[in-house]
Formats: sequence, structure tokens, C-alpha cells
Amino acid sequence: MQVILIIKQLDKNMSTYQEILQSLLEVVAENPNSNLDELLTKKALEYGLSEKEVEDISSANSLIEKFESKNQKLVDARKIGMTRESFLYEEINNLIDGKEDKEKEIILAAIKDASENIDGNIE
Repeated sequence: MQVILIIKQLDKNMSTYQEILQSLLEVVAENPNSNLDELLTKKALEYGLSEKEVEDISSANSLIEKFESKNQKLVDARKIGMTRESFLYEEINNLIDGKEDKEKEIILAAIKDASENIDGNIE
């Protein structure tokens, strides 16, 4: 929310979040083959955002891309008959492969905690 307030203050022609978002989407649409991260960074700098804010935007974009990639892998796995559980099992095995036993325990405990927190928030 702070980023939006900064952008609003710096560009009086874009008084609402929707206008800012529309502006960014137009830039992306006009440059479909360009690097999205570079486009967002360029626009953020034009809006006068700090280096930290630009890094945050880039980091968020990277997380979204990773999520989309993993989601596509799951979709592809399901097309060949793999269940969500077996896909996740394979992903977890890849994550802990080659780790020391103590590291494996920490990773698996974190996954278990995250799963319980998600389940608790859904109910």
C-alpha cells in the first residue's frame, strides 16, 4: 500500500490504483516480448521509487513467476495421471535430496507447520 501512496504522490495524473495498474498493464501489453521485470523496474524508477522498493517489486515478480512455473508443472503432471500428492511428494524429495539428516528434519518440520497453518486457516 505504501508503494501506491508514493506513486500517487509522484504522479498527480494517476490518482487511483486502477489507473496506475492500467498504466503498467498497457506498458506490458505494448511490449509483449520484453522482459517483464525490466519493464516494471523502468516504470518504478520513472515513478521515483527507491532502490529498495524497486527490489521489492522485482522480488514479488520473481515469486509470481516461480509460482506460475510450479503450477504449470502440476498441471502437466496431472495431465499424465499424476496426483497432486505424488507431485508434491516428488517436489519435496527433490528439495531434500542430498541434504544432511538434520537439514531434512528442519525442512520437513517447516513444511508440516506450514501445512497445519494453511489447514487451520481454511477451516
